[in-house]
Amino acid sequence: MRAASPCVRDRRYHSHALVYVVAGSGHYEDELGTSREIAAGDAIVVFPGMLQSYGPYPNGGWDDVYVIADGPGLEHLEQVGVLDRSRPVHNLVPLMRWRRELDAIMDAPRPVGQRARALEMCAFMRLLAEALIPGATAPAWLQLGRTLLAENLQRPADLRAVAVACDMSYETFRKRFRAATGSSPGAYRDARRVDNARELLRLTALTHREIAASLGYSDEYHFSKSFKKATGVPPSVFRTSS
Repeated sequence: MRAASPCVRDRRYHSHALVYVVAGSGHYEDELGTSREIAAGDAIVVFPGMLQSYGPYPNGGWDDVYVIADGPGLEHLEQVGVLDRSRPVHNLVPLMRWRRELDAIMDAPRPVGQRARALEMCAFMRLLAEALIPGATAPAWLQLGRTLLAENLQRPADLRAVAVACDMSYETFRKRFRAATGSSPGAYRDARRVDNARELLRLTALTHREIAASLGYSDEYHFSKSFKKATGVPPSVFRTSS
């Protein structure tokens, strides 16, 4: 199923599911204490019986591909650690590749008969195993690029230096990074800055001016403007509602 998802709040499901976000951003948290921001390219594993909350921010939205599956095969993937309740969110890139893979499953005719259903489940389990085993999907240059772009957020970004560290020209890096993640290197860094701002608003008593300075915004006004553009609400509203 493809959908512009509503928020799911403190819900327990009876089946496994995979929610792959293809556009937009939001937040995820669960009963085990996991709490993190969600962006395009992130996949949320829904576990049966586990209290989970996820969805886009107020006044925002996201689009996703939503796949429900159940049976002993999924239980086996939990037993061997491919599906891990302590790691419910995975970043799957390139975005278009994984969307095509999931779309192919959703668009295929529903299987008729025990053999056909078993083959469909095997194909889905293979896809999950490939997608969710840590480090199996992101190439080394992309892992390095994302790490460097998320560092030293209080300083101006030297995107060309990041490209050099990844052994590419800037134009090649920019094109390959966008193809893999769905966003430009600069937009990715801006998103990480907003992610950090959310955590500081949620977990500290720092003033908006102090947060702006710590994350490299020129002043409190530009911080508030950028934060509202990314999340749909100003920092003051986000802080009181968190």
